[in-house]
Amino acid sequence: MKSTILFSIAFIIGLVIMPIVNLQACAMTSVICNATYLLSETQCELGDFTSSGESLWLKQQGSANPHGHGALFYHKSGYPGHDYTVLNQVVPVDTVYNSDNHVYRKSGNIADDVTNMFQFVLNAKNKQGKIFMGHDRKRTDGPFGAYAPYVYRYVSQNDTIDYSFAHHGSIDKIEMMEHLTDFDVWLQVYYPGMHDNPDDHVDSEYIFMWIIKNVIDNNGDVKTGMMNALREIRYTPHINSDAGINIFFSDGKGVYAYTNHFDTEGDVRHCMSYKENVVSSILYSYLVRSWNQVPTGWTSMQYNTGDLIYFPTTGKRQIYKHIDEDINVTNHFTLKSGINWIGFPILHTESGTPNAMDPDDALTSVNSYASNLQTKAPGQPNTSSWDFTYSTYLWNSNAILNRANGYILTMGTTSPTYDFFAHGAATSYDQELSFYASYETWVPYYITYSQAPSEAFGTNFQYVTAVSAQDWYIYKFKNKWYGYLEQGATGTFDYGKMYKVTVSQNFSMVWQHFGQQMAFQKAIPENFTAIETPSYQAVEIDSISGISDIKEIGAFKNGVCVGASVVDSYPIHLQVYDEASPELLEYQIITESKSAGNTSMAIARKNITLKAQSLRDGISVFSILSLNSKDIETDIPLPQIRTSAYPNPFNANISISLETSKDSQTEVTVFNVKGEKVETIYNDMLTKGSHDFTWNGYNSAGMRLSSGIYFYKVRTDTNTLTRKIVLVR
Repeated sequence: MKSTILFSIAFIIGLVIMPIVNLQACAMTSVICNATYLLSETQCELGDFTSSGESLWLKQQGSANPHGHGALFYHKSGYPGHDYTVLNQVVPVDTVYNSDNHVYRKSGNIADDVTNMFQFVLNAKNKQGKIFMGHDRKRTDGPFGAYAPYVYRYVSQNDTIDYSFAHHGSIDKIEMMEHLTDFDVWLQVYYPGMHDNPDDHVDSEYIFMWIIKNVIDNNGDVKTGMMNALREIRYTPHINSDAGINIFFSDGKGVYAYTNHFDTEGDVRHCMSYKENVVSSILYSYLVRSWNQVPTGWTSMQYNTGDLIYFPTTGKRQIYKHIDEDINVTNHFTLKSGINWIGFPILHTESGTPNAMDPDDALTSVNSYASNLQTKAPGQPNTSSWDFTYSTYLWNSNAILNRANGYILTMGTTSPTYDFFAHGAATSYDQELSFYASYETWVPYYITYSQAPSEAFGTNFQYVTAVSAQDWYIYKFKNKWYGYLEQGATGTFDYGKMYKVTVSQNFSMVWQHFGQQMAFQKAIPENFTAIETPSYQAVEIDSISGISDIKEIGAFKNGVCVGASVVDSYPIHLQVYDEASPELLEYQIITESKSAGNTSMAIARKNITLKAQSLRDGISVFSILSLNSKDIETDIPLPQIRTSAYPNPFNANISISLETSKDSQTEVTVFNVKGEKVETIYNDMLTKGSHDFTWNGYNSAGMRLSSGIYFYKVRTDTNTLTRKIVLVR
């Protein structure tokens, strides 16, 4: 671990060992304020510790659990000196410690400390608190006065993070040190007291430190660190967690909740549940509890044990299904802004529904950015069988994902790319797919390598009449194939993507998986940009007479680009995102010589010849055109932008150059690989001509960013360009 990183822990451990007392459920609660709301909002239901809310509930449980009561809260982002952190100072706790944001009552009835506890709740409300976490502890073993919630402070050159933790249940701390990977070595180096004197510590501390180790090992990625830690706890022999464990873990920006406890044989000591506190369609807060019963109107986590649920201070709850099951796998996909044709090769297998999953759970890592999801069931007419728009909190309850269906997912435009993490069980290669004559079927591809369509379909390819991918197509017209079938430019089926297929007769099959090849990469036009829609028509241009050095072609309708393609040879394959018959569109051509002058040439509509066409329900799906350059209109200005960045990779500063062909409202922004905007470089009217901007590798809060891949995006009235840049510290 780098010497520049300081780790300090605010554990104050009592040394008195008390006899075991009667079993009694401990109580834990968290209030997580959403969006701009704070603990001071009445609707967030923190209460005032005397007459209402979660603070009163915690007080009442403290009366039944007299051995310890702890509470803490996190401030909102931007609070002076307390941005997402907990402790002002670290001092020994005797009976009551009441700083601005952390309090612990070591022993005695909760009523004895009403003044201090009431003042603490007022602090949490008045000082812009976002997260409240409380724990009433009924000691069953271990030292008296173990101070929970625990806090671990992580300090680096760039950031200070307070991780906090509360736990119910039991686990063998000695076995943890002996059997968890490198845990005893880590404790000897950083916390030798915990290694050498386990009787002075409770098992909660060991679980907390094990999670912390895994978070640090994963460069601060809390979700991945927790998944790894909890899986190893579950599947390492000799660690006794059969009684069930419930945990809260917070990074100041949300609370992770986890349980592996089943209600069996009347044992209801550790019930975990949550409530989305929605008032007048506004999500004010999440309330999470662990106690001996599930309150009326709350959602129990007991029947989905092993789920890790993240309740963020901004956005919708995120559910990571059965993260501690070793049969599950996790895959990473990159989604782009706008349209994405996808399948779900990884889904959690629910009891009784092995192939289906709620999109709220499957899309948990990108729900905050998703806006629309649609699919079409096999054998249905050529319209979507459902098409749902994402609301503030939930997908429509009728939207259920299926392994055998393909989908179109629309993402927001705030970032050029989004990281999508799929977790669950992989789709078997034996998953059967059904195809129906005269119907377009949306099918997913779940083989882990790429194949040409003829190889993936095997002998059933003889019945295929058309395949549409998001960025390529093939179409069979009068027994001849057209589209992306040329040497070196054959479209491929790629893992995790969706394809629209039409066939000449009904059949069912599984994907063949013997023809592995390189995935097809489509060339992206530099001068024409078409906005994708969920469907397109395939247009083949077999010739353009009179012009020899064509670089790109664009199809236009009413001045808007509806299709564009790089030109390498004939025929030219054009995906047109409009239903108009292609001979009624306008076509512009840019040549190698014209591209330097930022001008194009327009083909007169009278010089467009429609040579063949195929219709479906009266709408063009495939056409063959030829164009003639007679009476061509030349030197048409391109409403475009050009951009470059230097040096790339960069260390201190990078210069971003823009060249615009007209005055335009322009925004230049920088995003990280997670799709999060880190800085706005420019957002104003920009005049025609050349402009230069500099970015210093800091975010909008003035924090120095770490090494990695970033993207800058230039958006004008008519164009959007995205470029990758690399920061190397």
